[in-house]
Amino acid sequence: MKTLKNLIPFLVTIFASCGAIKLTYDYKSRSLTWPRSYNLRIYVGEFKETSDSVFGEMELIGTEHNLKNVFVIEPRDFLRRAFIKEIQNSNLFPLARNEEEADIVLQGTLDKFYVNFKIHKIPQQPNGLEYKFNTEGWIKATMYVYQKGQLIYKINAKSEIKDKGEMFLFGHWEDVVRDELDRMLQPMIFAVMDSVETFVSRR
Repeated sequence: MKTLKNLIPFLVTIFASCGAIKLTYDYKSRSLTWPRSYNLRIYVGEFKETSDSVFGEMELIGTEHNLKNVFVIEPRDFLRRAFIKEIQNSNLFPLARNEEEADIVLQGTLDKFYVNFKIHKIPQQPNGLEYKFNTEGWIKATMYVYQKGQLIYKINAKSEIKDKGEMFLFGHWEDVVRDELDRMLQPMIFAVMDSVETFVSRR
């Protein structure tokens, strides 16, 4: 019985390490107002995935039982939702409710996505700090602009992040990852919007 009791924490650690975590993510826009605006109504359509490599990994090291977990982002169309939010909060294009009433349609393919979030347990500091983290990740997507069913523009977009910081509680890791995802997605979204605006202004 004593042996069984000693095994329980070890087994829990193994099961926790093997199971994937669903990380709910809702992109926070920066509400950037663009200097120019267009009357072209835009509809953000379907975003596909070209591979199953759309995931992240969380590692906890420096503890008695180190931990490693895979996490997947929910909802799966998080990138599409992020574009909708950023366009909606800018004055660049008005959003169309559907493809039929749109002047241009933006679609995308999520080609690659990966985030490694590594947490280091450190001796507790006088201010209560117990953890440091390192983030490394990248995202790659192909964006397509359609007008009247015809492809008029294609954009190869990518962004990456290398960051480090501090955490007071291990339980806050999901919130920190969400903030890191915002930092990784924002440059790519702004670059795509800027590219679409430049293309439209020249037509």
